[in-house]
Amino acid sequence: MQPKASVSVAKVSEIATHWQVTAETARNILNANFIIPASKTPYRYRWRDIWTLEGVGNVPPHMEDEWKKPLKSITDILKDFPYLETRALRSRAQKGKLPGLKIGKQWRFHEVAILQITRYG
Repeated sequence: MQPKASVSVAKVSEIATHWQVTAETARNILNANFIIPASKTPYRYRWRDIWTLEGVGNVPPHMEDEWKKPLKSITDILKDFPYLETRALRSRAQKGKLPGLKIGKQWRFHEVAILQITRYG
């Protein structure tokens, strides 16, 4: 019998830091998207559910730390990658070609996803 894979979970405060929002906003986003907690005392959510909400899909275990890093706004991304265009990032995100999370009017992205599109298109 194979050992059961551990389920990576996060508290609301960790998710809020990841999304760069307040804990209340993170809670509202989780509730609005019907994300069910893995445990209730304290509330902890599965990272794979968070990543699915962000459009990521499966994250290999060896890459989890990279995908848990705080998301970056378009402004932050353009500081590191000035050759990218705001319109192109938004367009890719809206089409589902770039994993990201839209919070209000702002898109937030994983740096690792940006690195992938800059390397592979």
